[in-house]
Amino acid sequence: MSRVPDGVSAEVITIVARRVLLDALTALQAHRDAITLVGAQAVHLRTASGELTTPSYTSDADLGIDPEVLDDEPLLEQIMAAAGFTRGPNPGHWRRPREDR
Repeated sequence: MSRVPDGVSAEVITIVARRVLLDALTALQAHRDAITLVGAQAVHLRTASGELTTPSYTSDADLGIDPEVLDDEPLLEQIMAAAGFTRGPNPGHWRRPREDR
């Protein structure tokens, strides 16, 4: 996301994105040893105390999956679908809308 949508604060985007990330990680608990949080969410979590010139936010999360450690069951697709996620337009892309209430 290159900019915060009108009428939505960066703080709300960050909160909702992290809640959805936690929901995904909870759903993927059976495969936790094979999963690593990478990308912007990881950077934001590790550098939260740093001084930035612009507000820090992201609306996505990236998970690295080690196929050597990943178990055959349960299937990732089944886990994600059961948690309310749907496939996105690209391979490995999952999404689930969530409103902050």
